Parts: sequence; C-alpha cells; structure tokens
Amino acid sequence: MEKDIEELSMNVLEEHYKLKKRISVLEEELMMDGDISFRKNPINEIIKNQVISLHKQGVNVDQITKQSTLSKQEVLSVIKDS
Repeated sequence: MEKDIEELSMNVLEEHYKLKKRISVLEEELMMDGDISFRKNPINEIIKNQVISLHKQGVNVDQITKQSTLSKQEVLSVIKDS
C-alpha cells in the first residue's frame, strides 16, 4: 500500500511539473507574439488555481513565486482574492 501511495505521489508530481512546463511555454509564446503588456492582463484562471492549490498545500509564497511565472505581488494578490 505504501509503495502504491509513493508511486501515485511521484506521478502527481511528474504531471504537475509537465503542466508547469507547458504553461511556461505557452506564456513565452504569448510574449513572443509581441504581447508586451502580458502582465497587465488578468492572470489566467489556470495559474490562479495553481497558486491557490499550492497555498492550500502549505507552500510558502516565495516557493510559489519560483514555481510560477508570477511576481511575488501577483501571487499575494491571487491568494488574497481567493
């Protein structure tokens, strides 16, 4: 049972990493399309949900900032508004 839980945990972490990378690639593509005002636009709901989920898991703001493409202020804003 422990082995199954460990394996499931590793799979979840791997999927989380893959999703984070895919989001990062999409954000880079948006910025390359000349969207300089990307940060001035509302934060994508997927990213908001990720930030909220990480916060609920007890991940600190600095770590969330490192894992996302958001600034510390944006992370704090998303948490505050949740």
